[in-house]
Amino acid sequence: MSLKSKALVFNLISFGVLFILFRVGIGIVLPLPYLPLLIGSAVLASFSAPKFLEKDNALYIKLPWKKAAIKL
Repeated sequence: MSLKSKALVFNLISFGVLFILFRVGIGIVLPLPYLPLLIGSAVLASFSAPKFLEKDNALYIKLPWKKAAIKL
C-alpha cells in the first residue's frame, strides 16, 4: 500500500470516528432534527480531525492546534 493510500485511509478513519463521536455527543446534549445534526457534526469533525500528509516519501500528521506537521 502506498503512502498516499495510507494517508487517505487514515484521514477517512479519523474523520469518521470524530463524526460519530460528535453526532452522538451533540445528539445527547441537544435534541436537534436529523439534518442540522448531521451538518453540524460534519463541520465540527472536518475542522478538528487531524490531517495525514505524504511528503518526501514519509507520512506526516498535521494536528489542528499545531502549526507544523509532525513526522510519523
